Amino acid sequence: MMQPSRMRAIALLVIVVLCAARAAAAPAERIVLEPTEMRREIGLAWYVTLPPGWEADADDVDHQRRSTAVLLEDGRALGPAHAVHATIRERGGGAYSHWLDQVYFSTPDGSDPRTNGREYVLERRQPPDGTPVPGAGARTTE
Repeated sequence: MMQPSRMRAIALLVIVVLCAARAAAAPAERIVLEPTEMRREIGLAWYVTLPPGWEADADDVDHQRRSTAVLLEDGRALGPAHAVHATIRERGGGAYSHWLDQVYFSTPDGSDPRTNGREYVLERRQPPDGTPVPGAGARTTE
């Protein structure tokens, strides 16, 4: 027979795993990036100014990997996230950056996101412990 303390520990572990899985699975907030709001930046880069509140957990000079936002093109995650803006401009390839109150991004094929017929959605995910979101990508270098 299993000891009561061991049973409690297993039950607690199961609860923690289930809560973590649920929190990671559901986006806290999402915004469709409307083609009329997309602006050409430089080279392959585009940007959209986000509604108030999105800058609170965005990347900035002091927190270059804070954002948990994931950019989707027709439901498929783009990346890498946290990309250096020069990389987005010069290389494109779906790289993006949630920086302050804007999202800078490129399309995987270099097409114009205002006219390519694809839907772009930014999802902000809120892990309870601040761990990186799976699929959020890594910062690229120049």
